[in-house]
Amino acid sequence: TLEACASREIFVCSDVDVVFLKPWVDAALKSLDGVDLAWMGEPSFSPAFFIARGSAHLESMLQDLLDHWGQWSGDGEAMAYGLRKHEIKHHRLPESFANPGILGYPIPILSDELTFKVPENVAVFHANFCELRQKDLMLSKLRQQAAEDARVGLGFFPPQCPDRPFDRQSMLSRDK
Repeated sequence: TLEACASREIFVCSDVDVVFLKPWVDAALKSLDGVDLAWMGEPSFSPAFFIARGSAHLESMLQDLLDHWGQWSGDGEAMAYGLRKHEIKHHRLPESFANPGILGYPIPILSDELTFKVPENVAVFHANFCELRQKDLMLSKLRQQAAEDARVGLGFFPPQCPDRPFDRQSMLSRDK
């Protein structure tokens, strides 16, 4: 992030459990109007996904956080502190950047099924509020909803080729 801050006019930082469901770049860029950083709310501040303008000021904030890492219980507290201390102009991204907490579903998975349907306006979704072992399942279910794919085993039936499933087992055998 420090390198991006120093060498990029605009950059994005994302957790690995963020899924991109629809085009999102234009909305993210528009959200930077008048601020240096726009973040995904959960519903309050979260560093799970943000877009920022690279600048010496922001780079200085990030370096300060690294120099004092360990003073906070997590990256969210550290970033929130840094934004305040360094007076970085920031605000929350629009509702098209969401997570289960924002949608009112603090328990997103029950019996291996999502407890919610992602609203059609959501372009970027953070698969949080679940146990680490449930992340893959949640991300898969979110992609299913978005693409209307039917997941099979460790793979899926792409809508373009419903007769040609791909999964790890199909790589081992040609049986149908």
